[in-house]
Amino acid sequence: MTVAPCPLLPAMSLLGGAYWVIKADKDADGKYLSAIVMGGPPTVQNSKTGDCTTMDGPFARNNAGLWILSRKPEMDPVVLQEQKDWLKSQRIDTSKLLPVRQGDGWCSDYPGAFLKNTPLKFYDDVVYPAGSTRR
Repeated sequence: MTVAPCPLLPAMSLLGGAYWVIKADKDADGKYLSAIVMGGPPTVQNSKTGDCTTMDGPFARNNAGLWILSRKPEMDPVVLQEQKDWLKSQRIDTSKLLPVRQGDGWCSDYPGAFLKNTPLKFYDDVVYPAGSTRR
């Protein structure tokens, strides 16, 4: 999947960043429970472990990042460890993963973070910005 700001949609193939869903887990009803998303191909090797990851740092925009995502605001620690273990089994470096606090009031704890102030509407298991149409 390629992601870019709306004004850049026509040039998305050139300016957008790749996001790969490399693992997704579902429950018995087929609802997604957790996923691992990587910002493009792992091109950076950790010199100590030999494991690979994507670019990072202040100039890393596209093809950068690694996220473990959960349906629940607070991921079960056992599930989180299972996801990290899976990443390690794939030789993907987890040393730069950061815990992110979730819930009311925590977003202000991340200096420099930009958060859209867009109310959301929920339809089934998909979130759409308010005012958009259900697809």
